[in-house]
Order: sequence, then C-alpha cells, then structure tokens
Amino acid sequence: MFKKNKTGESSHNVLNDTPSFKGAGPSGAQARAITWIAQDVTFVGNITASGDMAIYGTLHGNIDAKESRIEVKQGATVEGDIACRELIIDGNVIGQCTSDTIKIDENGIITGKLIYRDLAVKKGGIFSGNAEALPPVEEKNNVIGMKKDAATQSVAADKIQKA
Repeated sequence: MFKKNKTGESSHNVLNDTPSFKGAGPSGAQARAITWIAQDVTFVGNITASGDMAIYGTLHGNIDAKESRIEVKQGATVEGDIACRELIIDGNVIGQCTSDTIKIDENGIITGKLIYRDLAVKKGGIFSGNAEALPPVEEKNNVIGMKKDAATQSVAADKIQKA
C-alpha cells in the first residue's frame, strides 16, 4: 500500500505523523479512544473526553479531558480553555491551560494563563501571559496518616532500638 514510486520518492505515509500516545492502537495493552480533529475541520463547541486528543484543525471551545493527553499540532488553533493530564503544543492556543505537564514545542504559541506542575519550552516556542506552578504531587503510601518523613524517621528509630 505504501511503496516507493518509480521516481525514487516514497509515498506520503500518514502513519508517520500520528501522535505517540501510550496504549494507542490495537497493539496497546489498554487501547484508548483517540479523538482526531483533522486539518481542514473547524469545530465549535466544548469537548469532554476520557481519551486522548490530536488536534490538527481549529477548535473554538473548551476541552475537559483531565486524565488524557492532548496534542495541538503545528498549524492547529485552539481558542478556549484546556484541562488535561499532559498537553503538548506545537500550534496556537489562546486561553487557560491547566495540566500536570505542559510542553511547548518549536512552533507552539500560547497566549493566556498556564497552570502546571511541569513546564518545558523548546527554543522557538512562545508563551505570553501568566503562569502558576501547582504544588508537587504528594507521594502516596498505604499507611493512613503516615507521611514520607515520618516513615523514614520510624525506620531509623527501629534500627537504633534494636542495636
């Protein structure tokens, strides 16, 4: 299906430009639904999603996908607020972005407010607006009321008593 043509140039393979979502596709252990907004599509309205998203076109509205990964690809535009687990921007976003991880790639432009735990901006990426860092996620343990520092001190105290 995707063979080299006689001039030596290979045919365009759209699969080479697909997002690298974990678990995507039938071979993933936990196949998740991926919402695609194609390059020539303009979508007006809010989206609530439980799966990952790849945006190549234009979206006028908010995205609520708190447990998902969203990629705004080069040439794409989102005008609205985005709430997700991981956000990768290589297009244009105007609005508030709330995410654990935000990555602005070389062609990415964000105008608005960022609320994040981890932020990376590649050379060429542009951010204009306000930024607010969220506090780090507290590590969970299986003992109720025990904090990480208390656990370390308790183990050290046990070793001293046994000696």
